[in-house]
Formats: sequence, C-alpha cells, structure tokens
Amino acid sequence: MIEHYKFRYGASHTYWVHSALKKMAANANRYKVNYAVKALLAYSTYSAYQNYRYVDSMSVMNSIQRGNHYLGIIGSAGLFAGASLLV
Repeated sequence: MIEHYKFRYGASHTYWVHSALKKMAANANRYKVNYAVKALLAYSTYSAYQNYRYVDSMSVMNSIQRGNHYLGIIGSAGLFAGASLLV
C-alpha cells in the first residue's frame, strides 16, 4: 500500500513529517526578520510585566506608580499586537 502512494504521489508525500519540516524551515528562513521583531516585542512585554511584579513584591507602590507600570505594560503589549497584525 505504501509503494502505491509512493509511486502515485511521489516520495515526499509518504514521509509527511519531512515535507512539514521542510515547509516550516522555508518559512522560518523567509520570515526570520519578522519573527525576530515579534520575539523582541514579546520579550519586552514579558519583561515589563515581570518588572512590575518584582517591584510590587519588594516595595509598596502608590496608585501613580502602579499606573506608570501599567502604562508600560499596555504600551509594550500594544506594540506587540500592532506588529503581529502588520508583519
């Protein structure tokens, strides 16, 4: 049965894992700058949130300080969302 598909559809269809990995590698090579920008913005968002959690655990923040941290987190998340939609 496998030989039938190999001869009819070609050898790349019988080993679907290889063709899937080949397509993923081609996309990664083609869109590497886009993926790098998205990864950088995702890391920036995560870093802003973790910085807020660390500062909140180490000290008592008033509402203005919390708001400033929230603005940083929202700004980073907005940049990430915008870049994900555009790129």
